[in-house]
Amino acid sequence: MKPQGKQTVKQLIGQNQGVSNIEITDPSIKEFEKIARKYGVDYAVKKDRSSSPPKYLIFFKGRDADALTAAFTEYTGKKVRKAQKIRASVRAGKAEPVQRTGETRRCGPEQAEGAGTMKMKKQLDIKKLLLLNMPYILMGLFSTNFGEAWRMAVGADASAKMLSFFSTLPVALASWWPSLHPLDLLVGLCCCGGLRLAVYLKSKNAKKYRHGMEYGSARWGTHEDITPYIDPVFQNNVILTKTESLTMNSRPKDPKTARNKNVLVIGGSGSGKTRFWLKPSAPVRAV
Repeated sequence: MKPQGKQTVKQLIGQNQGVSNIEITDPSIKEFEKIARKYGVDYAVKKDRSSSPPKYLIFFKGRDADALTAAFTEYTGKKVRKAQKIRASVRAGKAEPVQRTGETRRCGPEQAEGAGTMKMKKQLDIKKLLLLNMPYILMGLFSTNFGEAWRMAVGADASAKMLSFFSTLPVALASWWPSLHPLDLLVGLCCCGGLRLAVYLKSKNAKKYRHGMEYGSARWGTHEDITPYIDPVFQNNVILTKTESLTMNSRPKDPKTARNKNVLVIGGSGSGKTRFWLKPSAPVRAV
């Protein structure tokens, strides 16, 4: 079984898949290794002590170049954000000593400028927050008219009241001015919150996108790519091709390798659907 993840340079070169390297001078190499493992990159680390401070050479397979580029981009962004946070905390003066009672404190021009910048930044943040949420606020105020139309509707049951609602809706929407009745404001608040929740769920990236991977980075799969999806016991697999198969275990050790077990075989009469797939699959209970 071929080693995966972190390994020695000799093991990496012995796989005959081409080796490249990048150089990292940051001593926090552990953080990069954690990100590289997340991207599933096979790599090796070699410390070069000829320079001061020492630098690290990251060796990786040629086919993992795109994945390693994405991992290195995430690592660099993480370091930049950490440095910005440290600078911001220093600028805010979190470790500033407490002023004694009755002591007159003088503020230098640099401190006054920093305080003015923080105040302006806070005002800009509030302004930005209002601008971002203004569409939801306007939508909520407009939706109070729906609450007013529902209050104006008459009917003994829900169906009659719904029919009356559609007749009173044009009257309620005749004026763009929102209704200030408590029930109408509650309807507007619910519509505003529902719209904001829908936008949040839409913007939340729940799909498995390949972040940092440019278009055109696709390649043909290799045996190493499908190995995690194959059960070591031959009888526990669905036969796909002569060399590829898929485990029939619905709960594999790694949940990420769980896949649909349905197989669609398309071919004309006499193309070998029964001979080359159905009959070989029958002994392993794949049909």
